[in-house]
Amino acid sequence: MEQQRGAGYADVQQVVFRHRKFQAWCLDLIWLSTQFSQMPCISLETFIGPVSIEENHGNIIHVGWSHIDQRTSESKLLKEAREQIEAYFAERLTEFDLPLSPQGSPFQKTIWAEMSNIPHGQTRTYGNLATRANTSPRAVGRACSANPIPIIIPCHRVIGANGSGGYSGRGGLTTKIRLLNFERGQTHFP
Repeated sequence: MEQQRGAGYADVQQVVFRHRKFQAWCLDLIWLSTQFSQMPCISLETFIGPVSIEENHGNIIHVGWSHIDQRTSESKLLKEAREQIEAYFAERLTEFDLPLSPQGSPFQKTIWAEMSNIPHGQTRTYGNLATRANTSPRAVGRACSANPIPIIIPCHRVIGANGSGGYSGRGGLTTKIRLLNFERGQTHFP
């Protein structure tokens, strides 16, 4: 194991694993011990599995699909985010009201803003959003798959022209269909 200390913004540790049988194959894992790893975060259980929420400087920056060990006490914002997500899954909330700061390109942020305008229980096609943003449906799909705040920024509400489409969240397309059916009142979960 090699360890390198970087200067400035982050400490970088490089860990190189070499499989004895395949010396030519090597996996370099770069782990950045940045401010990101120190950001307040929580996780909660939902009918689609664990959901994690992270904040930075008073904004939600990430919603993930995993259980995480809580690194800090629950901040006021994380408490509000948890309560809103719980209310969403309990069918008591159809629109989130949280400060968001998704990290992405200006184009991605434009698409994410368009997705945020899709009402609960409704869908838009990749083509619809592409027309509004003067781009291609594939570019919209790539922006959807890069969405760092799924559920709150509802990428699951964007579908293909034939009614299908991919989903990069936990469970893939099955989760997308479950979320859409849930929002349409066709499926209820405890």
